[in-house]
Amino acid sequence: MTSESPPPTSRYDRQLRLWGDVGQRKLARARIAAIGVTPSTMECMKCLVLGGCESFVIIDDGARVDARLAGELFEVSVDDVDGALSAAEVCVRALCALNPDARGRALRAARDTLFVARDDETPEAFAGVDVVVAGGLS
Repeated sequence: MTSESPPPTSRYDRQLRLWGDVGQRKLARARIAAIGVTPSTMECMKCLVLGGCESFVIIDDGARVDARLAGELFEVSVDDVDGALSAAEVCVRALCALNPDARGRALRAARDTLFVARDDETPEAFAGVDVVVAGGLS
């Protein structure tokens, strides 16, 4: 928790009333992976980051922000169009700004390789992840 952050009991007061201390502690320790930069995955991530998740990774193919994404996503502005950052990197930056206690990162990976594992191994992208949120998959 940063020095300027209010204590969790006041910061997450509404959530504590919904699911209590146990639920909030679980969310505060949650490590989340989002597959794909889509309106639905980013809305879900926004809610989880504002709710106090510990860390998250946004996994996408590394595509840059285009005008369509700037119109669809809360986390993206027209200033990000054709910039140096990928859409996932832009979304990580915006989500971390909403909750400075959350740690986020972007991971570039092709969606069709994410679920390839040998034997009973966990795919590398999901190591240490508690929850996976996915969008735009066929």
